[in-house]
Amino acid sequence: MERHNAYLWFIFPFFVFPLYTFSQTPIEWNGVTYQPKELPQYHPPLNNAPNFPIQYHAASQTAEIITDTAAITTFEQLTGYNPLTQQSGLTEIDLPQGQGRVFSNLSLINNTQDYPWSANVKIFMTFPSGGNYVCSGSMIDPKHVLTAGHCVYDAAEGGWASEIFVVPGFNDFEAPFGPRTATNWGSWAGWTTNEDFDWDMGYIELDQPVGALSGWFGMHYNNSNSFYTSNTFNNAGYPSASPYDGLFQYFWVGNYDYVIDQVLYHNNIAYGGQSGSNTYHINSSNDRIVHSVLSHGNDAVPYTGHVRINSTKFNDVVNFMNNHIPSTYDLTPLNTRVAPGSVAAGAYLTDLRFLVHNYSAASFSGAVSVSVYLSTNSTISDQDILIGTLNFNNANLGAKASSNFFVS
Repeated sequence: MERHNAYLWFIFPFFVFPLYTFSQTPIEWNGVTYQPKELPQYHPPLNNAPNFPIQYHAASQTAEIITDTAAITTFEQLTGYNPLTQQSGLTEIDLPQGQGRVFSNLSLINNTQDYPWSANVKIFMTFPSGGNYVCSGSMIDPKHVLTAGHCVYDAAEGGWASEIFVVPGFNDFEAPFGPRTATNWGSWAGWTTNEDFDWDMGYIELDQPVGALSGWFGMHYNNSNSFYTSNTFNNAGYPSASPYDGLFQYFWVGNYDYVIDQVLYHNNIAYGGQSGSNTYHINSSNDRIVHSVLSHGNDAVPYTGHVRINSTKFNDVVNFMNNHIPSTYDLTPLNTRVAPGSVAAGAYLTDLRFLVHNYSAASFSGAVSVSVYLSTNSTISDQDILIGTLNFNNANLGAKASSNFFVS
């Protein structure tokens, strides 16, 4: 009885997508190929040049300076998204807490497929120098990641990263939601030109809305310094420098010890690989709101500095996301599941289910027609076999919303 490894493909109206399975995308990371991005040691700014947001486009390998800041709108707090209908596994309150204003020790997270840990990402970067490094970050909407500026731009490594891919919920070489390729990323001239740690923050756009599966965090800022020294903040990332190996996610929690302008400090030292990990506060609505990213340290003191989100950074990041969201509906299939796992020639699938996410600013309402193809590779061609066409009537998906489809 003949069996073949195969790819399934969706064809939506105007779009063609592979039926993506995580087993087809192994993570080829190890401590030799990708080194932890060393946690920078604090130094004063190199220059005092004008500051403005800069975006790097991977396809054209060009950077774009955004100078029209007069058009920036002030946005309201962004809220997060928990994809789980039922919470399972450990959450923040189940782990050791900090004492007073001291962050706790790092705690191992095993259930990275569960929210909130699923929204934390491991970032793999390649720079023009040929250097391969890893950082951390978090999803802040279905297609965007917040991280440190030095994870996307490093003057000593040739400038802008030449390639980036992101793995939400990475755990011991496993990618529970698959790795995703970055298409655009950015920071500010305050970092890229001045190396001012007040601006060591970066943002990344992905090729697909994987956050619809992993979930994402909200984001905002607070102008009161006492907010940061009197409230509890949570941070999870991927320490990769000794004694850690970067294979697992770790978490710590506490209050900041002090604030100096745009940097929040606590008196524990972080490790290489934790750079870019997001620090969030759980508000009264139980929403996780990111307020800063882990940036740099001082081994001699020791302390760790987290770059604070202010109104300018917040508005620039939101504008970046809004400028890259389609104005008309854009349906993407994700998290495809089929049964049985192995199908003999001439046999039938007994179950097919997938999630469709509408990453756009517009709602969708109507019929969805889906063509499913069998292929021996990830490129659709005339030689591939049409298994069948599925029609779903009365589908309704709001902006940045998802819906489950299934046939059994």
